[in-house]
Amino acid sequence: MSRVVSEAYHQAKLAEAHRQIAALQETVLDLRRKLLKPSLRFPNEWGLWRSEDHVLGVLIDAAPEAVGRERLAIAFAERTDRRNGDDYVRQRIHFLRKKLAQLGFGDIKPRYCVGYYLTAADAAQIKLAAARAFAACRSEAVS
Repeated sequence: MSRVVSEAYHQAKLAEAHRQIAALQETVLDLRRKLLKPSLRFPNEWGLWRSEDHVLGVLIDAAPEAVGRERLAIAFAERTDRRNGDDYVRQRIHFLRKKLAQLGFGDIKPRYCVGYYLTAADAAQIKLAAARAFAACRSEAVS
């Protein structure tokens, strides 16, 4: 009899732990959404999608340090789920690399078992080009 009671008690404790884990995971996702609010940082003429714009900003802010794949997946999709695994991040980085190459910027480099990064020089070049493009837009709007 005590074994049955003990098993029921442990199952109830386990179920409660699973509920707490689910609640904490939802809280973490909410905090990530708040911390990674997307704001367009690069000119529309560059043809970046909103998620690409945000990821490029994350990479530039972290340069020259690597940004983990999980953080990039959240930045791309603003959520985590099964479709945002390593393959999803790799594919999205591939397309972002193509766009950066067409614009004449440096490459996003992989860091084995960590994520991706931009060199400090590449990040500075992209920031400078974005600042110049925004300045040109402002001067056209004034004249």
